[in-house]
Amino acid sequence: MSKTTAEDKIKDGLDQLRCHFTWKLLIEGTEMTDLENRVFDQIEFLDTKYNVGIYNLLAYVKHLKGHNKEALESLKEAEDLIQQEHANQSDLRSLVTWGNYAWLYYHMGSLAEARIYLDKVENTCKKFASTNCYRMECPEMECEEGWALLKCGGKNYERAKACFEKALKVDPENPEFSTGYAISTYRLDSFGKTTQISEAFCLQPLKEAIRLNPEDAYIKVLLALKLQDVGQEAEGEKYIEEALTSESSQPYVFRYAAKFYRRKGSVDKALQLLKMALRATPTSAFLHHQIAICYKTQMIQIKKATNWQPRGRDREEVHRLLGLAVSELEKTLQLKPTNEMAYVELADMYAEIGQHRVAEDNFQKALCLEVCSPHLQQEIYYRYGRFQEFQKKSEANAIIYYLKAVMLTEEPSFTRDKSMSSLEKLALKKLQRNALDIESLSILGFIYKVKGEMNKALECYERALRLSADVENSVGYDCKTTAEDKIKDGLDQLRCHFTWKLLIEGTEMTDLENRVFDQIEFLDTKYNVGIYNLLAYVKHLKGHNNEALESLKEAEDLIQQKHANQSDLRSLVTWGNYAWLYYHMGRLAEARIYLDKVENTCKKFGSPYCYRMECPEMECEEGWALLKCGRKNYERAKACFEKALNVDPENPEFSTGYAISTYRLESFNKTTQISEAFCLQPLKEAIRLNPEDAYIKVLLAVKLQDVGQEAEGEKYIEEALTSESSQPYVFRYAAKFYRRKGSVDKALQLLKMALRATPTSAFLYHQMGLCYRTQVFEIKKATNFQPKGQDRETVDRITRLAISHFEFALEQKPTLEIAYKHLADMYIEAGNYRKAEDAYQKLLCMNSLEEGNLQEIYFHYGRFQEFQRKSEVDATIYYLKAIKIAKPSFTRDRSISSLEKLALKKLRRNALDIESLSILGFVHKLKGEMNEALEYYERALRLAADFENSVGYDW
Repeated sequence: MSKTTAEDKIKDGLDQLRCHFTWKLLIEGTEMTDLENRVFDQIEFLDTKYNVGIYNLLAYVKHLKGHNKEALESLKEAEDLIQQEHANQSDLRSLVTWGNYAWLYYHMGSLAEARIYLDKVENTCKKFASTNCYRMECPEMECEEGWALLKCGGKNYERAKACFEKALKVDPENPEFSTGYAISTYRLDSFGKTTQISEAFCLQPLKEAIRLNPEDAYIKVLLALKLQDVGQEAEGEKYIEEALTSESSQPYVFRYAAKFYRRKGSVDKALQLLKMALRATPTSAFLHHQIAICYKTQMIQIKKATNWQPRGRDREEVHRLLGLAVSELEKTLQLKPTNEMAYVELADMYAEIGQHRVAEDNFQKALCLEVCSPHLQQEIYYRYGRFQEFQKKSEANAIIYYLKAVMLTEEPSFTRDKSMSSLEKLALKKLQRNALDIESLSILGFIYKVKGEMNKALECYERALRLSADVENSVGYDCKTTAEDKIKDGLDQLRCHFTWKLLIEGTEMTDLENRVFDQIEFLDTKYNVGIYNLLAYVKHLKGHNNEALESLKEAEDLIQQKHANQSDLRSLVTWGNYAWLYYHMGRLAEARIYLDKVENTCKKFGSPYCYRMECPEMECEEGWALLKCGRKNYERAKACFEKALNVDPENPEFSTGYAISTYRLESFNKTTQISEAFCLQPLKEAIRLNPEDAYIKVLLAVKLQDVGQEAEGEKYIEEALTSESSQPYVFRYAAKFYRRKGSVDKALQLLKMALRATPTSAFLYHQMGLCYRTQVFEIKKATNFQPKGQDRETVDRITRLAISHFEFALEQKPTLEIAYKHLADMYIEAGNYRKAEDAYQKLLCMNSLEEGNLQEIYFHYGRFQEFQRKSEVDATIYYLKAIKIAKPSFTRDRSISSLEKLALKKLRRNALDIESLSILGFVHKLKGEMNEALEYYERALRLAADFENSVGYDW
């Protein structure tokens, strides 16, 4: 039988298993670290008889992170625990563990071992007369799957509950099945909060679990919280007091007891318990979040006691508590970036201290997350609506988000009621100002309909319709629909930000907005009309349409100042954006006005289209928009400027755009060939046409440095630094030039000057981090890589500075891939391999990585595995991944070299290592050394034949 056929048979068997590899556990990449921390905490602190599953889950997480050897160790722990706790049914209880072993060995390429564990599963299935070779339908298996699902987050809770339910049908008195079912119903109740006390379904399952597990303190605190939810606080407190006298699962008991006491009003007692729990589990996102809520509660208590006007010492205490709450919430989000409500709480705290822009950023992060519970999503919409109404003073946006909260689900909830109440108050307030407000009457009609007050609803709707008829005279609904369709047809033909398909990720929105603001304030350019148009589009995406209109007004004013002689042509994009914006706001008459402006201009210039012009100015506008929206758009930006230059090759603006787009593309597509620096000529041409543009000069200087012409580059730097134009931008690129030249102190001085002007720039913090990183390497090099005494202290201090700057850069721009790699470097320097691993995992989970960057990341992660984690297996995997990206590069050459050295080292330890011989064959084949490749492959095959006797290999 050929090896390929054998492998196919193994794969068929694996697909039939019931284990972590086949249960379709929904785990996001960003949740991995928090899940792993929670697993470690449970192993150490949760006293339970049901820990076999947690070691199996830990093994699966280790595999997902690429640490297969550590995964095998966790499975060994699970096996040992089965022998201790389930010796009388060890074969049945081992089915999941054996299944995980089989899958793990399969992924490691160890097919013989995978076969062994498949056989163990098959023999057990035969022993228990299963109808399937590789799977058992029994309550124990349902229970194992239930625990795995329960640990992996809210998206899995419904399936977890179903598993335990199925197990209990077979054995209703089983303590483990009962515990799992009780916890899953408790979690589901918490995610689906309602206003109906009778709907607290989990009360009975929790009581039943305690009957079967009378010593389980963890279940007691869950029951206590649920009793508190349904108004039986006194009975709940008895269970809390009982649980606190137990030494079992203390960190878990403390955290839920603290939640109970906080909600009871005993905040100091809650904080005391949380801090005790934190000493045992310092990486618990749950604890940091609960501590933050305690500080927030104390702050509200002070404000309430002072009639919401704290002064003097009270005011100072409010500020201190706000600072503490912000700090704890930020720690929560570092540990668990998918904690939606932590973003909302953090936004509320920033709103409280008047930092509305930072509050907005955090709300946007919460709104961009995929929320698994509709009730949680409803709460986010409601809280954001309040922020819009009371902090941003935007009634239009408040209405949008209150409506979203109300309409998300028809299931009754406290949050839905609050949203309806807020919406009703806001509509009535608007009607007091304008009794003819059709929108407010329609909203009131909708609210009364939801409340079941049909007569009131009909009255409001009829009033709204009468007013609408007065306004629109004889125009019927069908006619309006036809008019709307015609407008939409026209909009689709426009060339503007709404039709250019700009690729902007949700996580990039805040950084993009910050960069737009910085450019408006600090980049001295004649080409700023487009930036106001882009700002308007970003404001619209964030739901701030009134602010978007203000930005378009700025664009119009600028057109009159800078392009008065061709204002109609230069206004086409702005008018297109106006038309789309008014359409989205439901103001069709205004949308029509701007469509007509575009149409008249197109006629004036003899365009064959009603609503679009094919001209270099339009190409240029689109190019600037694409250029600002990140590297996924750079190729298209370059093509736009190229097209414009074909018509007008001497145009300074087109030349500048083309030069910047080629520079950006080359920076993201580095090659090993100096001759391939294509952007040099476009940059020089842009300077010829824009001799005063200091920004272009520093870009040219950096590129000249890239190709070995540093002295010439420095002349441009010195020239640019004498100019007062675009100083923060000149400083940042001049700093990059000096850092790479070796003048790190000068680079840092320039970056700090730039930072005073643009304090939220991710680019600047990243560059400063790189300067500190360079200083660390300089000291280490000077001390023969063994710094001691004062040098060691300096290295540690600068390493901490580098880490803090890289972390801030990533807070501002979570998609800045290379910063994760540099952060990992510094964590390695600090000896914190776990955080370095987390940084690499975040990087590897990104979908936006381009081939060249991915290749470099695989190579460096391979080196981390080889030299820090001492995992030759994982190092080999990632060197191979880097090599399999066929793009020729310096990084690929280094990956081949590292792989070769590693294989030779392994062969020196074991001359019969088939894998290393095969790898060397592969390496020599890549190098074009075919004779050496054949020799190594033949040696590997001979050894394989000796081991496998008559088993062939289907190459």
